[in-house]
Amino acid sequence: MKTIVFTGGGTAGHVMPNIALIDILSKEYRCVYIGSDGMEKRLALPAVGEENYFEINAAKFRRKLTPQNLTLPFKVARSVKQCAGILKKLSPSLVFAKGGYVSFPVARAAFRLKIPVIIHESDASMGLANRLIKNKCAAVLTSFDSAAAKCGKNAARMGSPIRQSIYSANKKLGLLSTGFDGKRKIVCVVGGSLGAASLNKLLLEALPLVTTDYDVFLISGKGKKLPVAAEGFAQTEFADNIFDIFAAADVVVARSGANTVFELAAMRKPMVLIPLSRATRGEQKQNAEYFFEKGCCLTADEDALTPETLKGKIDLAIAGADKMKDNQRRLKPDGTKAIAEKIRQIAERQN
Repeated sequence: MKTIVFTGGGTAGHVMPNIALIDILSKEYRCVYIGSDGMEKRLALPAVGEENYFEINAAKFRRKLTPQNLTLPFKVARSVKQCAGILKKLSPSLVFAKGGYVSFPVARAAFRLKIPVIIHESDASMGLANRLIKNKCAAVLTSFDSAAAKCGKNAARMGSPIRQSIYSANKKLGLLSTGFDGKRKIVCVVGGSLGAASLNKLLLEALPLVTTDYDVFLISGKGKKLPVAAEGFAQTEFADNIFDIFAAADVVVARSGANTVFELAAMRKPMVLIPLSRATRGEQKQNAEYFFEKGCCLTADEDALTPETLKGKIDLAIAGADKMKDNQRRLKPDGTKAIAEKIRQIAERQN
């Protein structure tokens, strides 16, 4: 059985697409994950097993001027050497790198050992690690055609790797989780791990207006529950069955991280996207603008939102739901099977 190495980390957005691919490919290949002792370890271990997770010391890139950057080249060199030792033992047919600072030394080590590397970029603009390694890759795959257009002849837009469990989401279970009966339209609000606090604050101000017409379910984030109880409002800090909840929702108000928007589009969910303004390179704004241009969502500038304008955006999303769903279907957001096939093609060329 051939071995495929997956890598990527720094945020869950770099890890979950890898897991979606591992779920498909693990019956045909030994799937190994190389990552740090961070979020990717917690998320990837259940998918690959302890014997197939290899921990490395990865140096984080810092975009601002800081004394820590002076030692970065030495830390990266040590990481690359560590990764080369792991890859020599594994002798993989392919490395699939999802981006983030964790993937950089793995890819560099693979280049030295003549192991083919495929990278995938989820956002509309390419992240730093992927930009640094893209020119030596066997293939550059993207979720957005705008990213593929800037990456040369080896680049192709294939959509996003998406967990296939979204297609077995259960609306009835979602309704049970929210506590609503489904007689009124349901608005689900989710801010993600980084952007939840400010979005929660906005929702708190808008609740009296929004709950006049809709039931509202908030996934608040850990330790960020709203100090309010109101008719037509329910909340939880975290949801293991988030796809069931999305299935029960008629519209989702969310940030515009790539994984979130592609999963929602695959589920044909009307969206109001509120980009995280402090995203590192403005990628959330670019993601949201792309989906808006394709007619797949509505967008809002967080700094300009008021309770009234938020309610208005939700009203418009409900009214335009059918058109939005049609546009999402035409976009073909789920690239999981196509990306898995590309991995197979390149892996099978190797002895």
